[in-house]
Amino acid sequence: MHRYALSKTCINTVVMRYFDFKLNEASDLRVKELVKYHGQPNDRVPIFLNKLKGANPVFKTNTGQDVEIKVTPEELQRIEKVLSDPNAGGSLIINTEDGQQINTNTLAKTGEYGGVGANKEGERKIANRGNTMEGILGAATTARLMKRPGSPIQPNDIKNILTKFPQPNLKAKSNGSTVSFDAVENKDITDKFSLTVKLPTGNYVDFIDWEFMQQDPEMRGYINSCIAYVNDANIVGRFADAFEKNGRPDEVSVIADGVSDMSGRKTDIFMNWIGPNGEKKSKKFDLSLKAGTTNQFGQASAGGTGANARLKAHGEYGWGKYQEIFGDFGIQLGNIGEQYMTSDSLEKAVTLVYKQAFEGFKRELQQTDGSEEKTWLKQFINNVQKHGTLNDPAVQLAQFEKSKFYVLDFKRLDRLIEADKLDLDCELQYTNSKDGSKWPKIIFYNKEKGVRAGEFMRIRSKFSSTKMNNLIEKGPYLKELTKVRGN
Repeated sequence: MHRYALSKTCINTVVMRYFDFKLNEASDLRVKELVKYHGQPNDRVPIFLNKLKGANPVFKTNTGQDVEIKVTPEELQRIEKVLSDPNAGGSLIINTEDGQQINTNTLAKTGEYGGVGANKEGERKIANRGNTMEGILGAATTARLMKRPGSPIQPNDIKNILTKFPQPNLKAKSNGSTVSFDAVENKDITDKFSLTVKLPTGNYVDFIDWEFMQQDPEMRGYINSCIAYVNDANIVGRFADAFEKNGRPDEVSVIADGVSDMSGRKTDIFMNWIGPNGEKKSKKFDLSLKAGTTNQFGQASAGGTGANARLKAHGEYGWGKYQEIFGDFGIQLGNIGEQYMTSDSLEKAVTLVYKQAFEGFKRELQQTDGSEEKTWLKQFINNVQKHGTLNDPAVQLAQFEKSKFYVLDFKRLDRLIEADKLDLDCELQYTNSKDGSKWPKIIFYNKEKGVRAGEFMRIRSKFSSTKMNNLIEKGPYLKELTKVRGN
């Protein structure tokens, strides 16, 4: 989350300049790291063993050097036996053909094992653009507030801020720092600004590496859209202008925290300052930040993470979660619980639930009594708003794409209900997965004169090895109805 706090309290910060940062891996290949995802699609043990069996068994050490590890078939069998235990720990000493002993603790966890900032081929890639944009938005806002003379910012204004941040501790799960700047209006008045950024380590690594982010076309586009957003945001421009012209030495703190609440997307922005008569003033606006073209604005899990996700989703837990998920939309699933839990597969169970929910939605949307339909529609829209705003009606959704940004305000849907501007209907469809399975989705669309028009939203089931998820996705018509700003 981001909080902008304006106060008269001096913030003392040790600032380290970032120069030539070179990426190192965050941890090593100790046994517990190798067996961490035992039996799961991202199991590291087969990758490690196949490399030992290969024609070029070269590993990278924690010091950045390459080491060739050739072993006999007997030694390979011993290593395979050690790593066959999902609870294995301790040290693994590899005895090479040429008589060396190499502890896997000294081998770097490179990209193919999930190392920071790399893909499975060992090449560096952006860790997560959306998470990194939390810090970029904080930097862009700071740049806009402190620019003198006040004017729209350019990419170089953000670059100058990012180069002030220090190198990360790659052993830590997250990293953060505070850097400070002076904005000089004249020789007598100097406003002071500080920016604090806290991000997961992989995102922080990318955040401080401006040149690397600029090499990624998508990230470069998101940054440019973020700049356009900050230059267009009235509240940022208004305060930037006030700080420059109020004739007082302001002290401004901007905080971009992408660590404290990783479960949500909500971004709180607070501005607190002292008025001309010494009174405390405060201003807040909220954002739900998204980067990329994804239509998802909400999700609801019906099964946990880990190896037992399928069993958990196909049991009482999953049935209870589906009652809650669709119940929040005003749909009761009836007495199909036993059928759900005894279905031949999770796929069939979820399909059963979605068919039941679809019939319920269809009944509610085709009511002839206008007052009853409006009462149900209010509950439906209220739940849409909760997913879009994380249960905070003040939140707006800001989305940065490669060539544009837009801001959605879900509160606008309330006025459309009152004015009878929504005439929704729905249909049941299926998404084909690579493994041949078909997962259901319910698509809601608006009707104009009884004919299907723009897609409003969809509820889509999505199963992975770790979670039975249900995605809430916006359609073009929902975006059209709620858009309040964009370029």
